[in-house]
Amino acid sequence: VIVLGWEGVFDVPYNILSPFFGVDWTFNAYTREYLELSTAGATLPLPRLTKDFYVKSNLLAVPDGEALLLPKRYSMEELGMDAEDYRAYKHPTHTPLALHRNANGGRVCWVGFVNFNQPI
Repeated sequence: VIVLGWEGVFDVPYNILSPFFGVDWTFNAYTREYLELSTAGATLPLPRLTKDFYVKSNLLAVPDGEALLLPKRYSMEELGMDAEDYRAYKHPTHTPLALHRNANGGRVCWVGFVNFNQPI
């Protein structure tokens, strides 16, 4: 199942997808940012994803291993932090692209890109 989360879908992940598919997803944010492949996303064939992948999205908070894209991890220098502050910094983990596999082998995918014109 593929869910295209474009507009007005803020309660869909938790109130509709959770009961039907057993996902632990909640709406997290609507923003535009640079994204990069997660460890899970790197296992999939997403050949057109560039290093400067920048898109507006409806983002979800999802369990570890279900996010296929994550916000770009900026270095300590890019964030203007010292080493102590950087160690304490929590990198964002919300995602516009998530994949859940249930115990029966079924899958549900969230695609939260908005005004998306760059194919992946």
